[in-house]
Amino acid sequence: MPKSRGRRPKRPDIGGSRGRGTPGSYDPGVLRGSTDQLATLLERATPEVLPVLLLPLLWTTMAHGQRGNVCIDASAIVHHAYAQFGIASRLMPVSLVVHDPVGRATSFGTTRPYWDNGGTFVGHVVLWLPDSQRLVDTTAEQFPPIRRLKLGPVAGRPPAVSDTANATPLLDRQFVVPRGDLLIEYGAVDPDRVGVLDEVPLLADHREAHRRAGINLATQALEALRSPLVVHRTRQTPYGRLVALIAAIGDAPAQVDAAAGDWLIMLPDGRGGAAATRLDEVPLPADL
Repeated sequence: MPKSRGRRPKRPDIGGSRGRGTPGSYDPGVLRGSTDQLATLLERATPEVLPVLLLPLLWTTMAHGQRGNVCIDASAIVHHAYAQFGIASRLMPVSLVVHDPVGRATSFGTTRPYWDNGGTFVGHVVLWLPDSQRLVDTTAEQFPPIRRLKLGPVAGRPPAVSDTANATPLLDRQFVVPRGDLLIEYGAVDPDRVGVLDEVPLLADHREAHRRAGINLATQALEALRSPLVVHRTRQTPYGRLVALIAAIGDAPAQVDAAAGDWLIMLPDGRGGAAATRLDEVPLPADL
């Protein structure tokens, strides 16, 4: 991947298509995982939000120690993981301003995002989930004031309209997500910059790597979602593909292909053995 820092053993290939706000304006620090947050989410989350929040939180946990300015890679990988569960999503550039308790406002994401000559994206990218009208910011903790709170990825429901002809989410005005003692203000980029991520060779060249990493992330998430204390809520989610995966896989174990680094499901092969199967190859009803 562009500016890749390389694969880390037993972690998803999170790549390195870096994103930043105003050049040189802040230190993105490193990503921080939280197994405690994962445990709390799995214990308490409702069926509708459980898979939506689990995937970005699991990604940041797997990416613990990675530099934080990887919003494009993070969003692309979580996007493909969502697709495995039947959750529609789309990468969306946004502006971002953080308001602190004393009223100071700091801009981190520009309204005019662009790619510099070194292949770095200057701006910020999140995921838009049209079915639930939700915005998911996987790498929100790259921004120092948000990182200080140690609360993980941000999810919120902005006032939005959809351009149904192009399936492009459009924020019709700024909206604010409370986070600890902060207010995080997301907004639209300038109209001529909405398509800054479309048909970009740098992204197209790494689409398959993002997809593969997303499939692996979804497989790891599925291990938690089908655990005895969680699976009853997983079966109640509104995401038909996820429910069908739970039924198709049953108790089949998952294992890691040490050579390829892929997570595989060991499905019964009908001859008393097991067939190593990627999550996207698990047989499901044709309408899913």
